[in-house]
Amino acid sequence: MATSEPDAAAAAASEAAAKRKEPEPATDAPQEEKKAADQPPEAKRPKVAAATASPEPAVVKKQVEYYLSDENLRHDRFFSEKIAGDTEGWLDMSLILSCNKMKAMRATKE
Repeated sequence: MATSEPDAAAAAASEAAAKRKEPEPATDAPQEEKKAADQPPEAKRPKVAAATASPEPAVVKKQVEYYLSDENLRHDRFFSEKIAGDTEGWLDMSLILSCNKMKAMRATKE
């Protein structure tokens, strides 16, 4: 039994309609994406405890000792040049505090 052309066309149309997806409901995704774009990535955000509390002196001391260590100064051109540029070999504390890790710890001169 042969199908007529109108029946074949109708079957193809209904098959195509079944394959089509219905449009997804509109969400506030653009607003959520905008909020996410305004904030830094998770790794860059300060931790809650670090943001509210002062840094542990031992942690700050360890970081400063690392910056001034012989091993680090072999590779750290910036600090090496600053120390060599001072007649007595001193380094201004504001230079150390300007480092990203020190800023993340919210370290101060005190």
